Amino acid sequence: MRTVLVTQRLVQEAAYPETREALDVRWGRFFAALGLLPVPISYDVDPSEYAALDPVGIVLTGGNDVAACADSPLARMRDAYERRALEAAGTQDWPIFAVCRGLQFLASEVGATLRAVTGHVGAEHGLTAVPGTPFAGLLGEVRRVNSFHNFAPDGALGRGWKVCARGDDGDVEAIAHESLRALGVMWHPERYPTPRPCDLALVRAVVGS
Repeated sequence: MRTVLVTQRLVQEAAYPETREALDVRWGRFFAALGLLPVPISYDVDPSEYAALDPVGIVLTGGNDVAACADSPLARMRDAYERRALEAAGTQDWPIFAVCRGLQFLASEVGATLRAVTGHVGAEHGLTAVPGTPFAGLLGEVRRVNSFHNFAPDGALGRGWKVCARGDDGDVEAIAHESLRALGVMWHPERYPTPRPCDLALVRAVVGS
């Protein structure tokens, strides 16, 4: 079984003097449906060390805010580590699939401004793919998505990135690189009771299985 690297959210545990790494258990079910073995990567391990596992790619998961939107020690810590993870991905040629905060982080790293949005927490809405952009055909099959975020890119991207899908209100819901295998989505594919074929197809298109 091939491995896929997975970043984790950071949680400050009040009852103990601990900063914990955490991952929604539903990711296990999602990756099992892809035939992939998820390997959570740890903040005190250099991301490049995971190249020894020959992963199919890296997934930047949700949780925490990007420091540019809501500054905190945990946000800065996660930004710094995921920046190193992206550097390792570039060196190792790992495909990238980013979810919610992951998309926000990617967008901010390529110069986009993140802005506050409303009506996107605990909601569901339609999705429209942008014709002619990467993954437009697969994104066109998604149609509706869940929503659990307070920030989104303003749409101005650089360095070869394209807006690939928007929600009913016009807000950015997916971005991708025009030549690299890299895709970010604002919804949480792992939070559906059963992994959706349309979401599995997107991940397969990026990282394989």
